[in-house]
Amino acid sequence: MTEKIGTLIGGIAFFFVGMIVVFLIFKNQINLSGIKESLGAKEGFTRENCLYAFAYIIICNSFFEEAFFRGFLPRLFTKKWPGFIVSAFLFSAYHIGIFGTWFSIPLLMVAVTGLVLVALFLQWINAHYKTIVANWLVHASANIVINSIGVLLFFDILK
Repeated sequence: MTEKIGTLIGGIAFFFVGMIVVFLIFKNQINLSGIKESLGAKEGFTRENCLYAFAYIIICNSFFEEAFFRGFLPRLFTKKWPGFIVSAFLFSAYHIGIFGTWFSIPLLMVAVTGLVLVALFLQWINAHYKTIVANWLVHASANIVINSIGVLLFFDILK
């Protein structure tokens, strides 16, 4: 049991640090002002609702995504791997609507490919731990980093 918890904590740390490293590597190629504009105009993000919005994204939205993409959707397939693969591609496609304008086309393709791999890893976590809670915690940790970067951009702390 402690081995599984250690592996989960390692996965969370990997995603947490990995997201920061990826951001720092590609920071100069990302449309940072587009992220800020998107948060304000498209997402309705304000100084007043930022804590509520990000708490929802971290806690609720990540859970709903995991319940759908790792719980419900793969079970529609009679064979395991086709369900995992279709779910991973749909997970990635779903996120294009969120960040599609933040990147150049080549970098968008890298992000989409990365999300497919992340989705497959989250599916492995789900199968390994046999509970959606494990992959939900990993997903939520990634959202903490993404939302933190968003807050720093939105309030002009990070440029």
